Amino acid sequence: MGKKLFFGIIALILILILVLSFTINESKVNNVEPSPKNVEYNWDEITLNGVDEQKLFENINTDDLEQIASLLQNLEREIEEKEKEDFKFVFEAKWYEYTLNSKQFDEVLKMGDKAVKPLYTIIYKSPNAGLYEYICCMALQRITNYQLEDWHNSKDFLEKFNKYIYENKK
Repeated sequence: MGKKLFFGIIALILILILVLSFTINESKVNNVEPSPKNVEYNWDEITLNGVDEQKLFENINTDDLEQIASLLQNLEREIEEKEKEDFKFVFEAKWYEYTLNSKQFDEVLKMGDKAVKPLYTIIYKSPNAGLYEYICCMALQRITNYQLEDWHNSKDFLEKFNKYIYENKK
């Protein structure tokens, strides 16, 4: 009985640390420093009825899409390797800082406006809401300077992003 209680308490503490870690990361992501530019993007693809996929795919440069996907998938693999080497990498939010300081993330940000629709497409078409998609959301938010608050994963981000775009159409 004593061992079960001990391991139960340890498991509970680890779960609390994990939840706290993700909460801290989300607050960092959502408190992005404003970009010096405030660019309006043409989002005819986003309508009241959802996303017009045909328009979206017509407006994407596939070379840029492939480059972004490759860069951020490589970054995701690096992070996963670091997590295997050091479990604190996740719990202490080191993955977040690693992402922000990575050459892959920086290259995507330097692509600027031409990365916007490919990043959106990756998030939109992915059936997952994992690390790769989260990193895509981080990049999209920084490039567009759209200040979306309180998003928890890529699906939540996409819903708020679409709503923001639709409500702010001219």
